[in-house]
Amino acid sequence: MDVKRLFISKVVELLEKERFNVSIMEGRVSCFDILAARRSFILLLKFLLNIDGLSEDQAADIKRLSSIFRAYPLIIGEKTRHFQMDDGVLYTRYGLNAITLKTFEDIIVREEYPVTLSSRGGYYVKIDREKLRRVRRERGISLGELAEHIGVSKTMVYAYEHSDQGATLLTVIKLEEYLGEDVTAVPEVFFIPALEEDYAVTVKAHHEPIFTRLEEIGFEIQPIKRAPFDAVTKSEDDSILTKVDRRPERTLREIRLFKEISDLSGRSAFVVAESSDAKESVDGLPVIKLTELGRMETSAELLETLASRC
Repeated sequence: MDVKRLFISKVVELLEKERFNVSIMEGRVSCFDILAARRSFILLLKFLLNIDGLSEDQAADIKRLSSIFRAYPLIIGEKTRHFQMDDGVLYTRYGLNAITLKTFEDIIVREEYPVTLSSRGGYYVKIDREKLRRVRRERGISLGELAEHIGVSKTMVYAYEHSDQGATLLTVIKLEEYLGEDVTAVPEVFFIPALEEDYAVTVKAHHEPIFTRLEEIGFEIQPIKRAPFDAVTKSEDDSILTKVDRRPERTLREIRLFKEISDLSGRSAFVVAESSDAKESVDGLPVIKLTELGRMETSAELLETLASRC
């Protein structure tokens, strides 16, 4: 078993023990490796031994899927280009959080979140600025007095209280020892990142007329790169995962994975079959034949047909 597979198997075992439902993208072209859900809490996980191997395009794909699934993306890795990653530290790459396997376990199993962040300048800790300001005033301590005791400038203490200025771990230890209070801010590990404005997808030639037809009958189409489906078909009320397949009943492994993703994410899904003799549903997923789509005139007609085949 290679290192990545071992990594993934450990995470799957951990997640299943914590009562997550898990879908694995093993051996498939996908920007993520695991989709896991426990009730409405959904994780979108990518494994990279070297987190600097993440490309900007991959990050944009992950952000797009995170938005579609309302899932929290995380990169899990072991090292950067220059050094081994430390446990209990939160790293970022292209706006996505990255942590070690041990840190992931601490979060999921023990609810112990990292407070140390990594930047180009080294490690730092965020300070709860409102709490720091309140505690200092309650103690009757001036900015200058506090600065002197923790070994920084008065201007820096002001920055701690009025901005997102981080501090070294040693400074925070001195600060908390002097005040007798915990003033560390826990960074946000789970969040849905903002989408890239210039996200663009080159649509496969045989998909283009299908997506155009869906748009003609009233849907908005969002093509997707590097995922086990090809697009999201958006109506006023729903976002439907969409896969194009010549004959779905002959690619059951891929269809079952698609169904897993639909179930875990809570998103509706359907398959557009290019074959004129395809079945109306496969493994519980409704199928629309390309010939049928060509005869449809409204989005409501498609939605009614999907509902009748679920």
